[in-house]
Amino acid sequence: MFIIKGSVGGVIDEKELSSDPPGHAYIVQKKAWMDSRGWDLYLRTIIEPNIEPGSVLLVDNFEAHVSTQSYEYIELHVSMLLDVGVMGPFKAKLRYLWMKNTTVYTTAKEKRMATILRAIEAWEDITPEYIRAAFQKSIPRM
Repeated sequence: MFIIKGSVGGVIDEKELSSDPPGHAYIVQKKAWMDSRGWDLYLRTIIEPNIEPGSVLLVDNFEAHVSTQSYEYIELHVSMLLDVGVMGPFKAKLRYLWMKNTTVYTTAKEKRMATILRAIEAWEDITPEYIRAAFQKSIPRM
């Protein structure tokens, strides 16, 4: 899911997001932060369609994650794990792709699209097996 700095109903929201690569969720937010609207979109469009029985969703205490609305929605649905330990390799791949790219982008729209395409490419390297292995390493040994 991509959270892009912009206004709901603004130019980016109304004209650009529809032309972004398909198969991903996009939302605009004033400061490009996850808020309750973004969290709801994430739960409904990313988590819910891809969940498997027996999965767990781990979240921090961010307000949108622990709101009554979020809790009630999650309580009624199966949830899944997103291991924070996966983010290190993902960010390393993003940096590598950014450094490798020598294209000079002149408009904000071009820069946003380049960032989105880099993130898609970097995420493709993160396999389900890698996520499982990272999670298994984080489970305390008894």
